[in-house]
Amino acid sequence: MSAILTSQLLIGQVTVDRGCDATIGVFSMLGTASILMASLVGGILRCLEAIGTVPAGLFGRQRARRIRAARVL
Repeated sequence: MSAILTSQLLIGQVTVDRGCDATIGVFSMLGTASILMASLVGGILRCLEAIGTVPAGLFGRQRARRIRAARVL
C-alpha cells in the first residue's frame, strides 16, 4: 500500500500543475492493468502446471521432468 501511495506522490510532484490529475489517473490505470495481466498469466501457467503440460522453456527441463514424474505417482 505504501509503495502505491509513494509512486503516486512522486508522479504528482514531477508532473506540471495543468495535467496532474490526468497523469496520476493514467499512471494508476496502467498499474492496475499490469497487475491484472500478471495475475492472468500466472493463473494460466498454474493451470498448465496442474494439467501437466508445462512449457519446458518457462520452467526449465529439470522442473518439467519433476512435475511430470510427480504427476505419474
